[in-house]
Amino acid sequence: MLHRPLLLPILASGALLAAGESTPQGTLSYSVTDFHGSAPMRRAVDEAEKSFLQLTGFAPGDAPAVLLSTREKGSPAALSVNALEGVRPEIRLVLPKDPEDPQIPAFLATALLLRQYYGETPPVPGSGVPRYPDWLTRGLGTLILRRSAVDAATASSPEIEAFLSERVPDPGNVSLLRRYDVVASLLVRAGLSDEAGRKAFRDWIGCYDPSSPSRSPSSWVGGWEMRPVERRWVLGLHVPDEKEQLSIRIRSTASTLEEYDRIMKEGLSGKASLADVAKERGGAYRLKEIEERLTSLRLQANPLAATLVERAMKLAATSEKMSPKRIGREEEQLRQEYRSLLKQSRAIEDYLDWCEATKVTTPSGLFDAYLSAPSSAVVKGPIGRYLDAVEARGW
Repeated sequence: MLHRPLLLPILASGALLAAGESTPQGTLSYSVTDFHGSAPMRRAVDEAEKSFLQLTGFAPGDAPAVLLSTREKGSPAALSVNALEGVRPEIRLVLPKDPEDPQIPAFLATALLLRQYYGETPPVPGSGVPRYPDWLTRGLGTLILRRSAVDAATASSPEIEAFLSERVPDPGNVSLLRRYDVVASLLVRAGLSDEAGRKAFRDWIGCYDPSSPSRSPSSWVGGWEMRPVERRWVLGLHVPDEKEQLSIRIRSTASTLEEYDRIMKEGLSGKASLADVAKERGGAYRLKEIEERLTSLRLQANPLAATLVERAMKLAATSEKMSPKRIGREEEQLRQEYRSLLKQSRAIEDYLDWCEATKVTTPSGLFDAYLSAPSSAVVKGPIGRYLDAVEARGW
């Protein structure tokens, strides 16, 4: 496996480090500024850390914090391991703000594994950083983030050796990538299904020793007996847990429209129309890519926005054979339908919030803080006090 080089020792400073120094050991530390307005991401990361410790059996508090911050949606994730003043290791992780970004599982799982690997021992500058197998990091990340967006029972049962060497699908092919992640997660779960498997996994991760050269992790977890794990894995592919029975997670209308808008903007790449894309060199390939991404979105689309996605798929598939004028008319209709659906989606959400707060007999608790707010005290002025005195006299 490849090694990623360590950065030279640096003296980190700023809000992110300050947040990390005040955080207990063994927890993820993040800057409040970086996570402002990203509550779903913050909750997802917190829950993922708890799931990681429970799933692997690592003891909390045995390693320093991972310093975590975010970038804008669509930005690449980044992970670095530094020797901070030669005293302790510093693992710094930067993630996109979108909790559903496909980069997050592997990067978050790798950061948590490296935290356990280095512990309190600072790395030697210039030494290599372990690079764990893709099936392990993506599978473990999918498990701790509780992602299971495809029905495992529909996945084929590949030979385990073939799957271990299988290349991770391209991020643009959402369906194949989702299938790969859930199959990998079931394999990781099969290996960690008992205490012996968890102990073997912790021993395989090991502890960093600065006196010995770093070794590349093998493509299989040492201590896991491959055939018993393979039997549990194949069984899991065809008999998933109850929590994994839903084959596809249907997006909300707002989420569907947001993803649709992102696909169309990225597909246009600054161009004004699909007609301009079709004229360019390689335009046919780009139109096909837009169509494939919209097809993947259609599998998860909210029924309210499904027609919009289908119309956009058809337009992307036929743009090469259509006149620019007709393409422009179709695109304008799509834009009008998008704006109408966006407005309708917000109205529906507002109405449901109103029903939740006023009509439902068993509320979810989202509005308890508002409903139980104490009434404000009545403050009387001189006229009010005078009228009270008049009423007291019985006049």
